[in-house]
Amino acid sequence: MSDKEIVKQAIKKAIKNGWEEGKLWLIDLPEIEETNSWALCAIRQFIIFNPDFAKAFFPPKKECICSARSGRECSCGNYNTGWKYNIQQMVIAPDPILYLKKFL
Repeated sequence: MSDKEIVKQAIKKAIKNGWEEGKLWLIDLPEIEETNSWALCAIRQFIIFNPDFAKAFFPPKKECICSARSGRECSCGNYNTGWKYNIQQMVIAPDPILYLKKFL
């Protein structure tokens, strides 16, 4: 699967999870050539590192948050904090687009 196809599938997943802005990117994506490194760089900057995209692409996970003081007061639920971790991982990944592929 090409980088362009991975990004297209990632956008579709994020749209399905509520990222409305992604619909505009799907309109422009067919025009981008695989060999256009500037356009692929723009995709990385404006799409995959976008917090709204990440919140929709990486699903919330069950977490428990406990008070640092007592450690006894805990609250469990679906907190959508995983997107922050995943953006950090994409930043340090050798190929951020291949990192996205693991979640398709």
